Amino acid sequence: MYSTDRRTGDGAPGWIATALVTAFSFLFATSKIHNFDVWWHLRTGEWILENRTVPSLDPFSFTTAGDSWVAHYWLSDVLFALVHRAAGVDGLIILCALVVAAAFAVLHRVMVRRGIDPFLAAGLLGVAVVAARFRFMARPHVFMFLFAAIFLAVLDSDTRRRPRRLLWLLPVMLLWVNMHASFVLALVFTGALFAERTALWALRRRGPEDAPEPFPAWIGGVLLGLIVLTLASPFGTALPAWVLRDFTSHAVTRSFELQEHMALAWGERPLVWGLLFAALASFGIAGRRSRISDVLVAASLAVLGLRSVRFAALASMVFAVSIGTNLAPWFRTLLGRRAAWTWTPLKSAVGTAALVLAGLLAFRATYTPDKVFQFGLGVVESRYPTAATAYLKDLDVRGNVVNTWEFGGYLLWFAPGLKTFADGRTLDGHMDAVEKTRVMAAAELVAYVQANDVQAVVVKRGDEPWGGFASSSPLFRAVFLDDQAGVYLRRDLFDRLAQEGRVQDFRWIRPDAWDVAYLDTLAVGDDAEEVEAELRRAVSLSPGGFQPAYLLGCFLQAQGRVEALDAFEAAAAANPSLAFTHYRLGLRAARFALSVQAWDRAAAMIERALPFSADGESYFILGTAAQMAGRPGDAERAFQNALKEDPGNPNTLVNLGFLYVDSQRPELAIQTFTAALQADLNSENALYGLALANQNTGASSRSAELWHAFLERFPDSRWAPNARRFLEQTGVPPDL
Repeated sequence: MYSTDRRTGDGAPGWIATALVTAFSFLFATSKIHNFDVWWHLRTGEWILENRTVPSLDPFSFTTAGDSWVAHYWLSDVLFALVHRAAGVDGLIILCALVVAAAFAVLHRVMVRRGIDPFLAAGLLGVAVVAARFRFMARPHVFMFLFAAIFLAVLDSDTRRRPRRLLWLLPVMLLWVNMHASFVLALVFTGALFAERTALWALRRRGPEDAPEPFPAWIGGVLLGLIVLTLASPFGTALPAWVLRDFTSHAVTRSFELQEHMALAWGERPLVWGLLFAALASFGIAGRRSRISDVLVAASLAVLGLRSVRFAALASMVFAVSIGTNLAPWFRTLLGRRAAWTWTPLKSAVGTAALVLAGLLAFRATYTPDKVFQFGLGVVESRYPTAATAYLKDLDVRGNVVNTWEFGGYLLWFAPGLKTFADGRTLDGHMDAVEKTRVMAAAELVAYVQANDVQAVVVKRGDEPWGGFASSSPLFRAVFLDDQAGVYLRRDLFDRLAQEGRVQDFRWIRPDAWDVAYLDTLAVGDDAEEVEAELRRAVSLSPGGFQPAYLLGCFLQAQGRVEALDAFEAAAAANPSLAFTHYRLGLRAARFALSVQAWDRAAAMIERALPFSADGESYFILGTAAQMAGRPGDAERAFQNALKEDPGNPNTLVNLGFLYVDSQRPELAIQTFTAALQADLNSENALYGLALANQNTGASSRSAELWHAFLERFPDSRWAPNARRFLEQTGVPPDL
């Protein structure tokens, strides 16, 4: 292994590379809050601070009221609540980003200490950052990255000469046990090193000073201490028992799988798979030079990561370390240097510039508008039932609510007077309730909500059986919808609030319906005015929401009213990602704008949609709108882009051909119309345009031939009078 003097990783180049890795990982971890569980973590932390005790029974959900609850992340939740009190969600995001950045900084120093080129180490960890990014979120599991990195750093240090360093692992373990259940990995890491040293001791291999390998008593003692510390939480033996069950069978064997517990599917997270295969290959290349502990740790993380995506991110980080360790000698040989590398300012500058450029490219490719992961501070409000929750809180609805699984934590945090049906904590009672109600008939659901005194239903579309049940049952009345949820109040609660003039129900809007085609019928029915009034009331209840504005736009579109564009534009402004990615609103609104000859508005809507969904049809509509608005340059660029996305599209070629005709470029027009005819032999417009373009070149015989061909094939065309007139101008009888 090559030296770790100041010419390698301990000098300026090594620290520059560490700083780059730290900054890069911090940026990638600085994303707006978008996960659902952060809210119930905050609620738990506040509950602990308010009650000055750690809950052992569930205080939040009516389905698990009084059930035992192992809140293994309790200390993380308290920290989250304190940070939120001091700095809000922005402070929480920064805290988690700093934790992730610190983890990667520690791992980079581990790799440098192993003699790995610091810029190679930075590049490998940069790949791991991008691969692991999907787990960088404001949740207690981020501490797993830092604690794992600290353990790997301490265990990788010179523990033979300075075994007391291992004692630092004990306070770290005490924190880990109380902050997240992944503390079991500490036993994996430490046990791997103990197994390696024990194997060396058993084989009586000699150490670097030709002394017999001593028995790893210090490591064994610390490992025993770590095992004892697994009991050092408010839950005692219940915590390791819960972790063991979670790691072996919990949730995965259910009739429905939670995303976090699902196995890493083949082809999903390609960078994770790439790092896994690269790590396997690197161990094969290193052969006997591979560290036993590295093999054991990498194998353990590979099994955990493949079995559950919860560990895939940490596995990627470990794979990067293994790849760097195993390939470092090969890398030095490739560069023709078997001794320590002598860094110069120029070499450092080149390495820094390369890493910065690669980082910028990776950042740009990762944070695009249609991604859930949005760079910056704040909250991705469109992920949550924001307006629906505020509506319930404004009505002061309290008691038990049936809710979509993901919404539970948000309801707990923002409407603490509610008791949830389920809230993402993977409690057995929650999953039992979901499983049982999914197969219940309508009569059984009626009995369930009556027995549990359910006051309201807050569910997203497609969440069955509750969406269909609440919308059709006389027990509930639909009163609200936002981008994520429909709200249904129990009939007696609705009647009381209606008498107070605080609520009205929806008679026509269907919050549970995916297909909005029912609005087409309502738009031309006898009750159209009443329906429109109801839609406008829905918009007023959720003025910043996408869904009500979108429904109003569809209704007005069915009536052919230009005001539909105002509603579509409001919907797009409320939630661009939802509008343009999932609902393809850019195409719908732009097509309608073309039909009412609102050329500029059609172009503007498509231009807003392009960052989310750039396809041939979008560029075609943009080109058509620009062409009709008298902007030939913009139209030509749009048509060319359309052909890049959809080469040979006859409609695009025809419109581009007429653009060339209008701009006095008949030769280009002839080429374009010819290509259109090759793509569609029956294209009436392409044949007409080809004849017109030839006529504009002065090729009278060729144009006459084409005009006759056009009249022969399309005698009843709307262009037929023009064709006959052109033939008469050339002196050739139309019926020749």
